[in-house]
Formats: sequence, structure tokens, C-alpha cells
Amino acid sequence: MVPFWPIVVGFASLPFTQATSEFPIGNDLQGLLSPESQIVQTSDATYATDFVQRFSISNSPGFDVAAKPTSIADVQHVVRYALQNNVSLLATGGGHGYTWSLNKLHGAIDLDLSNFNTIAIDNAANTMTIGGSVRSDNVTRALYAAGKELPV
Repeated sequence: MVPFWPIVVGFASLPFTQATSEFPIGNDLQGLLSPESQIVQTSDATYATDFVQRFSISNSPGFDVAAKPTSIADVQHVVRYALQNNVSLLATGGGHGYTWSLNKLHGAIDLDLSNFNTIAIDNAANTMTIGGSVRSDNVTRALYAAGKELPV
């Protein structure tokens, strides 16, 4: 096996603020995103069936709206909207998403990245590109299949 050295990417969290009725987040986002992307209120029944639910209820965040973008541009629109309107968001993938003060996250956007579950390995360049909802076991399997491994 050839060692593979991954690049670690840092994440920034937005300030925790409560969304109010003054910000019709769902309607605003629907107008910004492509028709293929999905926006639902978390109180809607489709949230439980169409979105990846949190793997644990411990310190659960409080989402008002969930967005499932289908393109990088749509992800950018959601993040830009959150920043411009001072609305918190948490990017989730595979039911995960974490910040130190997760239990203080209320009135937020659940940015479900489950449409970004891709892995591309370039053996010649010794690089790997992974989507935002790829799980670690999928990374390990893909590396093994490519004759690579993560160093310990």
C-alpha cells in the first residue's frame, strides 16, 4: 500500500442567533436555489423522510429550516444567506454535524450535504477529493480499493 496524506480542512461556525418570523427563511432560500434543491420547514413531515436525521439526540440543535442543495453554487447561496441575515447554520452529512456549543444552536438552518456523497481518487497525483457527506468508512474502502492507505 502507498501512504496517502489527507488534507485537513477547518470549519467555521456562525454566531448562534434565533431566527424570527421577520426572516421567512424557507421562502427566501427557495427563491435563491436551483429547482432541484430541496427546502423544507423542519416541522414538515418530509423533513423526517427526505433529510438525513441526526444520529444522536444528545445536545441536539434546533433547526427551523432544512436545505438540501444539489450544487456547489446552491451551498454557497445558503451560506451567504445565513451570513447576510445573521442566521446560524450547521452543515450536516450522514447525520453528523458538530460544534462545541451544539445545544445552543436554535432557529437555525440544517444544511444537509447528503447530495455530496462522492469520492474521487487520482492515483497519479496522489490526491483524493471527497464530498461533504462522505463517511469515514467509505473513505477507507475507496483508499483500499485504490491501493492506498491512511498513515497511522
